[in-house]
Amino acid sequence: MKRDFESFDKLFVDIMQTNLSFFLLGDFNLLWNYIVPLSNMLIALKLTQVVNTQKRGNNLLDLIITNIPQNIIETIVPDFLLADHKLTFCITSIKKPKVKTSIMYRPLDKISKPSFVNSLDS
Repeated sequence: MKRDFESFDKLFVDIMQTNLSFFLLGDFNLLWNYIVPLSNMLIALKLTQVVNTQKRGNNLLDLIITNIPQNIIETIVPDFLLADHKLTFCITSIKKPKVKTSIMYRPLDKISKPSFVNSLDS
């Protein structure tokens, strides 16, 4: 268990050092004795695990961990599958950054043909 948590800690710290917003999703298959230590680690790192409803017995299976919980509108774990893993997803309010575009051109009627040909030859 200690080695698992060292790996989790390194993963979270490495991701956080990018200073980017992130969602870490996956099949964690956490046994009940891992849940409290993981929760404590996430609190210490100011991260949030947003899936709290999906369980098999006392175990958490598929998790979504993020550093921007304020951007999550809704977490959904539909109960229509027969397997122990359920479809897990969240709806976010992340806005696409605006990209500044510019188009550069030269009017073809103002190009000096001899200069242009000369530039191609050199």
